[in-house]
Amino acid sequence: LKELCDVQSEMRFIGRLFLNNDLFLEYDKVIRWDYYFSDPVCKTIYQWLEDLYVKEQKFNEKNITIYASQKEERVSFFRMIGGYKVIEDFMSISDEGEFKSYFNAIQKWTLVRELELKGIDTTILRSSKNFEKANSNQIYNQIKKMLDGVHTKVTADVEIVSLTSGAENMVDGFLEKPDFGVSTFMESFNQDFRGW
Repeated sequence: LKELCDVQSEMRFIGRLFLNNDLFLEYDKVIRWDYYFSDPVCKTIYQWLEDLYVKEQKFNEKNITIYASQKEERVSFFRMIGGYKVIEDFMSISDEGEFKSYFNAIQKWTLVRELELKGIDTTILRSSKNFEKANSNQIYNQIKKMLDGVHTKVTADVEIVSLTSGAENMVDGFLEKPDFGVSTFMESFNQDFRGW
């Protein structure tokens, strides 16, 4: 599942969040860092952003450095990635007008990874010419369309119901004493048209 990701979009997404902290508030309810980010560095930095936003509502070099220095495992991780320089690199490659496309790419690859984890082969989808332009909703609808096609060919959930069971007895009962139509006040009319 390592190749089922777009790390560039993940890095640009995080870089844009650092440049515009208000975007975090808008997208935080949708994103779950443990699913949406495939790259461990991006995943950890986003997790840090969640913690920082609760405490500070701002992301800057000072806040992230102080946050990183509060625990030993954070310090070692921060040194391993190269410190705040990595976040500056994320910010330098992100484009303000492309933020929504970064988010769509992250969503799309998250959906593809989840489908693969559930045993659904997505190689045909990924090899299609429109895959790069497609968003997660379009991919979901494509998978659903493919499954609906299978369902129409193999009707697995149809339970056979006999609509004519007991009809023979009902017809025999009508032959004994027919009861068709609406009864009228004229007896001869009832006899001619209702059968009795």
